[in-house]
Amino acid sequence: MKKILFIIGSFEGGGAERKLVQLIQRLPRDKFSPMVAVWKEEGPLLEYLPKDITFFTLKPNLPRMFGLLAPIILILGIFKLAFIIKREKPNLILPFLERNILLAFFAKRIAGVKTPLWAAERASPASTYFAKEHINLFRHLLFYKFVVFYCYPRVDGVLVCSFGLKELLEGNVPNIKRIEVIQNGYPIEEIEEASKEDVDHPWIKEERDYYLLCASGRVAWQKNYSLLISSFAKLIEEGIKCKLLIIGKKNENSKEFKRLEKLIKELRQEENICFLGFQSNPWKYVAKCDLFILTSHYEGFPNVIVEAMICQTPVVSVDCIGVKEILEDRFGCLVRKDQDSLKEAIKSLLLDEKKREILKEEGKNRALYFSFQTMLSKYISFLSSYSN
Repeated sequence: MKKILFIIGSFEGGGAERKLVQLIQRLPRDKFSPMVAVWKEEGPLLEYLPKDITFFTLKPNLPRMFGLLAPIILILGIFKLAFIIKREKPNLILPFLERNILLAFFAKRIAGVKTPLWAAERASPASTYFAKEHINLFRHLLFYKFVVFYCYPRVDGVLVCSFGLKELLEGNVPNIKRIEVIQNGYPIEEIEEASKEDVDHPWIKEERDYYLLCASGRVAWQKNYSLLISSFAKLIEEGIKCKLLIIGKKNENSKEFKRLEKLIKELRQEENICFLGFQSNPWKYVAKCDLFILTSHYEGFPNVIVEAMICQTPVVSVDCIGVKEILEDRFGCLVRKDQDSLKEAIKSLLLDEKKREILKEEGKNRALYFSFQTMLSKYISFLSSYSN
């Protein structure tokens, strides 16, 4: 039985966190003994972790003191992880997301072990770094540049969730030893069943004289909700009666949330846009909407698109990494990342009920290609092949 050490920042409701939980739930215990090291023991997905796993919390319980202790807390966390690696002797270390890749990179060196270390790249830093679009450009690009150009060539390999990410890394960081692709998979029957649950929301009713649009993902710059909101406002201006639900974790004190609130007020859309916050079952909302829309600056392999297709909700998405290999410009509408293109695509599809019905069926059939069993089989093969 091989011990696999997964490393993640927290169990908030993000796509990477949700996929990791689903993977750990289903890994065959006669072959693998999963261990999880988490930076902060928090998030609504924690309760879904199986009870039989070995669990570690890395962040020391120290006050932040206005960030003055942040470097010390980080260093202590690295040393704690190094101690765990040395004591537990995992057969493979697999950190998800950039901060945890950095923690694992230094912890392995401090531990002085030869355990294989693979970096699980989901969307950033690579796509953020090469897109050069991030708001906090200086701080983030320096950090991402270090992770991408220093750490990636020095780990045993990089595991990515889309062929688009693989091409991006191959074209920009040619000295990476190995890159493996495992596209995300989905528990299709579970999502279908969950999507049938009733919803208690005043906008969701059988008879309505407006279209209902939705988007899903945490309220963050990456999701580019400002483009969605401004395009939505243009639809209203042109006489299209519709409302917009945004599903995903929100921090009402964050700069991004306040910026979006201000934009909504400026566009006078307070009565037409609703932030639902994190939902343990987002699919019951998605399934009741007329369209699902994605406007992200970048993605790795956007789970929400496949999940919308499983719910038989037609998709309109801007073109970014991971989207094209799902939609192929046949199973949904793929558009340029600008307000007019997005607005016109949404409007055209809302006014064409026949096309929406076609996309419901074709999207559902396409989603079957991304079954969870397919992903699980590939992960089992990967974990077996690259663990020592």
